[in-house]
This record gives sequence, structure tokens and C-alpha cells, in this order.
Amino acid sequence: IRPYENNPRRSLNAKFDDIKESIRTSGLRSPLTVTRRPEESHYIVEAGGNTRLLALRQLWSETRDPRYRQIVVLFRPWRSESHVLSAHLIENEQRGEMSFWDKATGIVALKQRLEAEQGRQLALRPLEDVLHALGLSVNTATLGLYMFATERLRTLGEAVVNLAGLDVKSLQPRLNALKRYAQA
Repeated sequence: IRPYENNPRRSLNAKFDDIKESIRTSGLRSPLTVTRRPEESHYIVEAGGNTRLLALRQLWSETRDPRYRQIVVLFRPWRSESHVLSAHLIENEQRGEMSFWDKATGIVALKQRLEAEQGRQLALRPLEDVLHALGLSVNTATLGLYMFATERLRTLGEAVVNLAGLDVKSLQPRLNALKRYAQA
């Protein structure tokens, strides 16, 4: 089993140490859900669980205890890349707060996947509807901030990962005003 390489959470889960200690003392209480892409021989975490998988791997490496090497999993047949990505977005949001930047880049990546799978561009309102149907509760105003941040603020480099939604909400009108001034 491998972690899902497109996990939208890029930063380490703030609860990692607690999760690892819980697995050490009580074992894995809820099985990982895994799937397998049709063209691959390995399994991937399907609906969140990369943190638990990492904790299990570390515990195995530290102890060589067999209960961390072989685990019970729930297998789900492959559906699509967008399904796995949306499942990780949902799970990450439920299990531990994701940063604004991780949410923004995750939603934009999901938008691109959905557009590729559906063969059409998704404007904000139709995207909101599709995301709601997938179980993601995001409104068009927030989607607009995610799009703006990923398209315009990426050039800030490493500082961008520390941005919050309110930062972007205050930066957007100022940058737009600068753009209008420069064009004038």
C-alpha cells in the first residue's frame, strides 16, 4: 500500500504524533480504505489515511512488531482520479484543519481533473454544483479566492503556504487595483 501521491495536504498533519501514539497503544481502530488504478499493481490510500499509513510505517520501522506490518483494509474498486482526490479533500478537512493553501491547490487540482474527465471547462457556479455533488461544501466566493490565490500568488514562493483566506481576501482587491493602475 502506498500513500496517495496527490494528497492535497502537503504539510504534516499537526495531529501526527497523537495519531501515531494512539496506533501504538490501541492499534489501528479504523481500517484504511484502499483502491488500485487499473494499470498499476500496487494499492493506494483511497479516502484519507496517508497519516495513519505513515504512522504505521514508522512504527514498523521502529519496532518490527507484526501488527504494524500487516493490517486489515477495506478495498474499493477504482472509480476515478477525481473521486480519490475529492475523498482525500473531504477526509483531510474532517480529520484535521487543512491550510488555506492546501485547500486551494487541492480544489484547483480537482477542478483540472474533473475538466479532463468531463471534457469541458467548469466555471465557478457549475464547479460549485459539481463539488457539492461530490460532498465538498465550497461556495463560489471561496472558489474565487482559491483560483485567485493559485493563479496570482504562487510567485510569492514559500511564503504563500502561510496565507490564510482573509489574507487573500484583502490582497485580491489591492492587487487588482495595482493592475488597473499599471494598465492605465
